[in-house]
Amino acid sequence: MVDSKVLVIHHKDRNRNNNARENLVLVCANCHARIHKGLLGKLGDWFTRR
Repeated sequence: MVDSKVLVIHHKDRNRNNNARENLVLVCANCHARIHKGLLGKLGDWFTRR
């Protein structure tokens, strides 16, 4: 398990070169690992305004 106390920046579109503010989100390291393993669904769905 990755340390959940460490925060990292995730690129929503997974493009490390796209550093536009709207493409970045701060998540704990544990969540970041789970996102990349496909265990948390689509990250973009988390931020869709309804």
